[in-house]
Amino acid sequence: MKSIRNLSKINFALKGRKYVTPDDLSPNEMKYLLLTALDLKASRKNDLSKQSFVGKNITFLLDSPCIAMQACVHNTSSLFKMPVSILISSEWETKPFPQDTGKLLSTTSDIIFCKAHRQSKLEGFAKGATVPVINVSSCHFVLLQILSNLLTLQQHFHNLDGLVIAWIGPPCPLLNTYLTIAPTLGMRVKFLCYSGGPVSPSHLYKVLSKGDQFVHRVKESKALAEVIEGAHAIATTDHSESNLKLKLSDVEKYADRNWVLFHTLPRTSKEIEDEIFDSERNLLWTSFSNQKWICAAIISKFLGFDENDTI
Repeated sequence: MKSIRNLSKINFALKGRKYVTPDDLSPNEMKYLLLTALDLKASRKNDLSKQSFVGKNITFLLDSPCIAMQACVHNTSSLFKMPVSILISSEWETKPFPQDTGKLLSTTSDIIFCKAHRQSKLEGFAKGATVPVINVSSCHFVLLQILSNLLTLQQHFHNLDGLVIAWIGPPCPLLNTYLTIAPTLGMRVKFLCYSGGPVSPSHLYKVLSKGDQFVHRVKESKALAEVIEGAHAIATTDHSESNLKLKLSDVEKYADRNWVLFHTLPRTSKEIEDEIFDSERNLLWTSFSNQKWICAAIISKFLGFDENDTI
């Protein structure tokens, strides 16, 4: 926490902004969002609806039904007592001008959280929107979940700088997002996607192009023991690479002694032992609970909460 508390008195201009790619926010702005989420969570006993959002509306546009996201929607709206619309449709992604849908939904929304399949369509949607648009997930990035994971790590370790994240699983939007965000916050990312062969996640180049100070914070590993060695956080998802299955004996032998786990549901028996998933070190559930505080922080700052109001 100490590394981001220094930002508490800085006024970042987030009102009206859009967050569609990781580069839409600077590292300090992302830290500021995490700090805001921490403060909102700490003040949970206060009525967040006292913030000056009377008459504001939230829209969640989802490309498909999602139990976790829909639960998060209701948890978030209950914090502010703001009306929320949940729209489940991907039809707009098949149209040539997604910006028209963005402009249309802006007439009934004050902020839009969008879960889309195609990143290019989401960017077009945001271009046409006249209100803040937040990328929940797309074929390139999973911003909301990664911010929630980072908030959970901040709470657990009290500092993000110097932490090592180990990714075991296929190249996917989750890995892209870790690669493009974590190194800019002083973290290291090691990844192992397939046993027996190198792989270049589609957004690895973004990190490498940021300069030498970031290059050494990203490393592809060739073996399970190598990728989890010294890791503070181990992240994985369902996959069919039996040689990459996480076993408690390996994790306890190679990872940092205070290691924690993040998994992306659903899980199978192929990628992780039950002893790890069912342990208290699995912070998946804490991260899911934290998603509403990340959403609350985004709503507060992107809609321009008056800092003189009581949180």
